[in-house]
Amino acid sequence: MNANFKTALAGGVLISLLPAWLISTLLKTFPNLRSENLEIVSDFLANEGGIAQIVFFLMVIFIIPVIEELIFRGGLWKLIEWKLSPYWTWIFISIVFAAIHIDPLQSLGLLPFSFFAGWLRYKTGKINLSIVAHISNNAVGCLLMMI
Repeated sequence: MNANFKTALAGGVLISLLPAWLISTLLKTFPNLRSENLEIVSDFLANEGGIAQIVFFLMVIFIIPVIEELIFRGGLWKLIEWKLSPYWTWIFISIVFAAIHIDPLQSLGLLPFSFFAGWLRYKTGKINLSIVAHISNNAVGCLLMMI
């Protein structure tokens, strides 16, 4: 396993923990900020395992990250980079990726990860490491929702 792959994997895991803690703390302090959509997903993942839960879990961990990375740090990145420098493309795509998730708390929590995944794309010029980071980030998020 090469160092870049390890960085992406570990970074995706570690960078999800602080925002998860921050959001959890904010929700305890301000329960009215709780997202109904995230609550539904959390309740679904916390229930006993069934085939629907397993399929959902696998989609969120393995399918959605690949699709989102192909869209945001793949195609959209190339489109935006045509007009902006690579640095400003990184900043723009990172913010758009977090914002597109609509829920304010989820967007806030995704921002550090989004900058990390974008940084991987910015430094390597490829999306393979951002996909690895995204998969590990989503896996941690799902596991935390199951607890």
